[in-house]
Amino acid sequence: MKGQALAPQGVTKGQVLSRVEIVALAGLGLFLYGDSATLPFFFDDVVQFHCVEGSSFLGLWTGAASYGYYRPLPFVLWKLSLWFTGPFHPLWLHALNVVLHILNAALVVVLTRRILPFPHYRLVGLAAGVLFLSFPFSYQAVPWVGALAHPLVTCLVLGAVLTAIAARSTSRWGWRALSLGLTLAAFFTHETGLTVGGWLLGHELMHRDGDKPGRVFLWPLAYLALGVAYVLLYFSVPRAGSPLPPLTVERLLQNGAYLLQGLAFPIAPLTRWMMDARGWNDLSAAYLAGGLATGVLAFLSWRRGTLRVLGFALICFTLAIVPAWLVLPFNYVISGPRLLYLASVGAAIAWASGFQALAGLGRGWRRAATSGLSLTLLGLTVAFGCRFVRARQSIHRLGGELIWQVSQVAAMTPEDERLLVVNYPTWLAPDRPVYPIGHEGVEFMPAYVGMRDLAWINSGVRRKIRTARFANILAPLPGLYYGVRGPAVGWEDLAERLRAAGQVYAVRFTPGALTLVKGGALARTPATRTTPLAVFDDRVTLIATEVMSSTGRALTVRSAWQAQEPLTDADYRIFAHLYDASGALVAQSDGYPMGNLFPFWLWQPGECVEEVRYLALPASLSSGQYSIALGIYDGGSGQRLPAFGVDGVRFTDDAVPIPGFSGTE
Repeated sequence: MKGQALAPQGVTKGQVLSRVEIVALAGLGLFLYGDSATLPFFFDDVVQFHCVEGSSFLGLWTGAASYGYYRPLPFVLWKLSLWFTGPFHPLWLHALNVVLHILNAALVVVLTRRILPFPHYRLVGLAAGVLFLSFPFSYQAVPWVGALAHPLVTCLVLGAVLTAIAARSTSRWGWRALSLGLTLAAFFTHETGLTVGGWLLGHELMHRDGDKPGRVFLWPLAYLALGVAYVLLYFSVPRAGSPLPPLTVERLLQNGAYLLQGLAFPIAPLTRWMMDARGWNDLSAAYLAGGLATGVLAFLSWRRGTLRVLGFALICFTLAIVPAWLVLPFNYVISGPRLLYLASVGAAIAWASGFQALAGLGRGWRRAATSGLSLTLLGLTVAFGCRFVRARQSIHRLGGELIWQVSQVAAMTPEDERLLVVNYPTWLAPDRPVYPIGHEGVEFMPAYVGMRDLAWINSGVRRKIRTARFANILAPLPGLYYGVRGPAVGWEDLAERLRAAGQVYAVRFTPGALTLVKGGALARTPATRTTPLAVFDDRVTLIATEVMSSTGRALTVRSAWQAQEPLTDADYRIFAHLYDASGALVAQSDGYPMGNLFPFWLWQPGECVEEVRYLALPASLSSGQYSIALGIYDGGSGQRLPAFGVDGVRFTDDAVPIPGFSGTE
């Protein structure tokens, strides 16, 4: 048939994807996650890449002593990348996750079409693929390179199941050998690869033959036995990590509540009103969502006669979440939506068949009404998932751009110089959660990853970088919560960190942007011996000024100051004023020195402070020359500190013009 892709032996042409469907799935996948290719490495990519760099190919297969999990296949793929391309390249490794996600969606379509007994299975299969692509909880697994194991194991599990189904229908050993090979690869990718045998057992139960009862269990048991052998190998391999948490009812109830939201993903957001309106706790709301989802799907499947399809989908979902449910601590689970990636296959099939079952209810005009309702609910579910994912992608881009800025600064910093970064956000999250339970934001730098390593993995250079949390200059970020890397410091502690640093930067929080802003540097003596430009009240000297850059409609002005004594009699601040050709003030930047980090009362005699100020050129600025002047004023009274030139002449308005500078717009 024209427009049909070739089908493998044992799969009908109607069960594979047409070229139009492939393009549609790829387009939706790229719309949702295509911009992941622009992201840097983050979270614990650096930890995993350290393991890859420090191990041989054989070492990756024989142990995981430097990492808590034995997942050699993803590590080997990264090792091959390092071998062939040199340093790790985020673009290609991010692209691999996106391609796998799109491929997995295509495999979900094929699997759904293989198991559905009723008409319109082509549309239902496509719906399952679209639901899989837009599954909200996948927002962590696809954009994070370190989560490669989740899309990779899903691809291998789906491949193993589909080739096993082909072997069942054709009795060809080639398909069976390929299925077993993919199963082994899944085992060595992630612990959830062990679910292959259970998925196949569920499929056999769906299609059991009354005259051959032994066939139901023969091959699935072989896959399960292979899994048992792998488990013995898994626990014999040396690896780092803490012992398993105690198996308590409380932890199982907590983990179960979070994971059930994966099955109830279209319904769970609706239950948050129970928390606000009726005071329900998050666990109750999550279990309500899970119960409603299971009940609705069971009723629709019963009416449509597709309970076996729902049973298979629920088996796939349940087996995929069991490892996390049993062995992981709750604080890990609620921060790991990636744990639901493989389980989303079952959830997508369950809801796609459920929407089709709804469309088949009734006759005549009732059938038309239920079909319209089904299509509307499917569209709303997909649209909601897309909106959820795109909102998290914007958070990824926001934090990712800041990581690129830090990495660029590190690359330009001399090897023997220390950097101080103030108020670096380690995680970002929406201020209004959608689901009853769990963390819905993005963590960029966990506590066990330092900024030095984060900059190294993205720039290739190692620099000494310290951080500090300084609440005095923190600002809200509209629509988002965030956490800042510490330690928390006050004025005096911050001053000590400033004195120990070569260059100082702070993160500026503005709507829709996180910007790494250079505050300056501090030294005991001036770097250059020049004639001072001005002296303020015989206590502070302006040594030098320079316009460092002019890009777009922004000016960056650097100035160097030296203290003869601390200014403790008032709340003094620096001003930088921009004047147009007529002398009118058109822009200004005022505040404590070094980006509001180092007020004059903390200065010690002889200290030289280099500070940077940023002036935005207003759009209304007329063509012609403009000028910049600097000075010091009392923030309480507004009174300016007297400014004199080296010749003893006082500057007009106590504002010192930057000599030799003018600009033209």
